[in-house]
Amino acid sequence: MKAPVTVDVMMQRQASTGRIMVHLINLTGKRPHSEFIPIRGIEVEVRCPSQHPPRRVLLASTGEPISFELKNGTVTAAIDELEVYDIMVIEP
Repeated sequence: MKAPVTVDVMMQRQASTGRIMVHLINLTGKRPHSEFIPIRGIEVEVRCPSQHPPRRVLLASTGEPISFELKNGTVTAAIDELEVYDIMVIEP
């Protein structure tokens, strides 16, 4: 992943759907978190199981698909801006 160290990432796979959920949390700003500084230009790389190649990638906050590249079983997608929290969803 290409992002500042203040971006916290957690990944989970939903067994029932095969979806991969990449949770992104922006911890940049004043503490306690009264002001957040948006992060731009985040690049996420996720290795996907070969039996579940992705057909689309989207952001949960908007539901809009985002462009991605699949190469050697790895999905690469760019997130334009992360305000506070979002989930990148990789759907098989």
